[in-house]
Amino acid sequence: MVKTCPFDDVADTLNEIAPFDWRDFLMARLNSTDFHAPLGGIERSGWNLAYQPKLNGFLKDYEQVHWYRTGSASDRVSSGAYPLAGASGSVTIRP
Repeated sequence: MVKTCPFDDVADTLNEIAPFDWRDFLMARLNSTDFHAPLGGIERSGWNLAYQPKLNGFLKDYEQVHWYRTGSASDRVSSGAYPLAGASGSVTIRP
């Protein structure tokens, strides 16, 4: 069951926890039509997002443990079963 709440309540609660203009911050991201994801915070903290044309170590291990559950690994990748994977490879966040 999903319990919803008004957007202003979310922004006000975040502002009570950590004072900031959360309403504008969230609205800018929710309404953004930029071609690329907002990776500035990730990059400023010393990480980058890199695409690899093959499965990363985590996905290889996952495949070995869970291969029997939903068919072949390529079916799971192309169907989006791996949250950070593309149809022909994987996306890795690394320092």
